[in-house]
Amino acid sequence: MRVTFLWRPIGLLLAAAFSCIGQLDVPRIGYLAEPGGALRPLAGIGGNFLLGEPVAHEVRAAVFAGRFGLVHASDRLVLVGPSLEPLASLSGLSEQALLAVSSALPLGVAWLPERGELCRLGPYRDASPNCFPLSVDGAVRAAGVTSEESAVLAVERNRALWLMLVDLEKRRTVREMHLAGIAPPVALLGEDILFCLDGELVVRRADGSEIRSPSPVAAPEFEPVGRGWVSLRDAAGARWIVRVSEERLEVFCLAGGAL
Repeated sequence: MRVTFLWRPIGLLLAAAFSCIGQLDVPRIGYLAEPGGALRPLAGIGGNFLLGEPVAHEVRAAVFAGRFGLVHASDRLVLVGPSLEPLASLSGLSEQALLAVSSALPLGVAWLPERGELCRLGPYRDASPNCFPLSVDGAVRAAGVTSEESAVLAVERNRALWLMLVDLEKRRTVREMHLAGIAPPVALLGEDILFCLDGELVVRRADGSEIRSPSPVAAPEFEPVGRGWVSLRDAAGARWIVRVSEERLEVFCLAGGAL
């Protein structure tokens, strides 16, 4: 199956899109993967979002945070940079993968449940992925990146959720921690955990503090689309965008349609 990436700088794409309404400086948020397989740029500010024309097709999943993204398209896993330039890739990946990417480093990780492997992708000397088997007692519900050497997995076991800290250099789990009061679905945003509880969206910080906001979805599917921005999708396909800041959570409805 052929994968098509349109490696046009996103700045040029948005400039063309806004030429008919004047040269507006619209903030770029990140990229959103649609259920039909299109990867589209997302720009704007809270409550006023614009979706650009697709820049990639046949996308099965994607996560973006800051300058970097990790895209699963057809049978390829691709770590991309600020202009969607490929930094590292893994081919022959036809099964499901749980993705995470660092907001500060060119580093992505993918959990492959069918293989029981964790893969690290980064622009290292040989530009090759680093995949290794990892023993996990339970079902992995989310993945995250906390540093250049460590990743985290949210694992559901015995109706409870556990956080596994994985040393990417030593290729092993170094610590497990019970996440009291948290149930899937969850999103791991660096050291923050985003989840839904009793009709509220909750962000729990590393120090245990929390911020909350009413959730428009009872059991959302989370997808990081940019640094501090997460997409929520319900079973019917409706989308919302959540902005996660230091002080609060803001939830906005995302209307469909291209620019």
